[in-house]
Amino acid sequence: MDSDYEFEPDEYEFEPDEYEFDELENQDGNQDGEEQDREDQDREEQDDEEQDNEKQDDEETTNISDSRKTAEVWKYFDIRTEHHPNHPVCKSCGQVFSQKTGNSSLERHLKAHQILISKNLQQTTINFQTITPHSPTEQAARDHAIVIWIIVNQQPFAIIENKYFRSMISKFDPKYKFPNRATIKKMIMELYEESREKIKQDLEKIPGKVSLTSDMWTSTHTQEAYLSITVHYINSSWELCHFLLDIIPFSKSHTAENMATEILKILKEFNLEKKVLGFTTDNASSMIACSKIIIDDLLVNSDNSSFNHNRCTAHILNLAAQKGIKILDNEIVKIRKLMTKVKNSVKYCDELRTLCNMKNLQYLKPELDIVTRWNSTYYMLQKLIKMDPALKLLVVDYENLYQLYPNTTEWDNIKV
Repeated sequence: MDSDYEFEPDEYEFEPDEYEFDELENQDGNQDGEEQDREDQDREEQDDEEQDNEKQDDEETTNISDSRKTAEVWKYFDIRTEHHPNHPVCKSCGQVFSQKTGNSSLERHLKAHQILISKNLQQTTINFQTITPHSPTEQAARDHAIVIWIIVNQQPFAIIENKYFRSMISKFDPKYKFPNRATIKKMIMELYEESREKIKQDLEKIPGKVSLTSDMWTSTHTQEAYLSITVHYINSSWELCHFLLDIIPFSKSHTAENMATEILKILKEFNLEKKVLGFTTDNASSMIACSKIIIDDLLVNSDNSSFNHNRCTAHILNLAAQKGIKILDNEIVKIRKLMTKVKNSVKYCDELRTLCNMKNLQYLKPELDIVTRWNSTYYMLQKLIKMDPALKLLVVDYENLYQLYPNTTEWDNIKV
């Protein structure tokens, strides 16, 4: 090849196909168009959002303006002008303020027009029903009345927390403040101690001697034993007086030594060792032995030689009466069985009441006698005699009752 020739591109040198360029251009154009569409859509959404925000801001501003315009300062501004809606416009000079202008700024503007806004501060008042409580003295007096009522009526401590009891007292005295059961128990025990001290002082004022009566008895409800001591004396007005000095729960054995120990404790507590004159009990052997122990102790330790033991006359009379009743033992046993059956049967009692009405008799509830009260046997027989016409009609219909009804001879013995 000759070096004088320079290389020149061939006339038919390869060039990209026009179709291919067009396709590429179309693809690039499509991509650019899709991006443009997305940008336009995003811009429209953003514009809509901005419009919504502006609308919300306008609504909030309007609402704020509406909520603030209740103040007195808004009487001098217009927020609904044609050219400046929702903007405070001074009615005096036409000055336009921002929507966010506060009441204080508007008040300062009005001062330039010699307009002063008065401050009317109103405080919300909550009406609670208030009850002024009693003074400590008045409250204590009412507490004492409640304590006395509980003691006298033998009410439980829990009565003070009973809702119906509280409702009743509150109707009478709304100002009374109720204590709880623990407090009321404390009040009762304090009153007990105060009363005990007062009794000691009263016994010391007695000019003469005192006598004691005592008995051991068992509660039918709790089956617990108690030793009671009653004091008897003549006061300065020559009046015979007596009161229950103490009731001692007795859980230990009922021996003479144990009873004497408890009685001597009471005598020492109330300073009665030298003042006690007599001691009256029933004829129980333990009581007689107890009295001998007390006599010896008072003689040695208190130089009281006048103390003596007396047996209860009523108890002796009851023993004599019981001996006499033994003569009619068969008749009494039959009548006791008869009255027991009638008393324990609702049916028999109802029929007996009906028969008493038919005979124009007073219905008397059947009563049983007890060994330690001879007059209880008398009362049982008296009721039997008074209701005899009705009882005769009752026992006719019931064989088990008829066999217990007294015959003619037995009636003659009873009525003697």
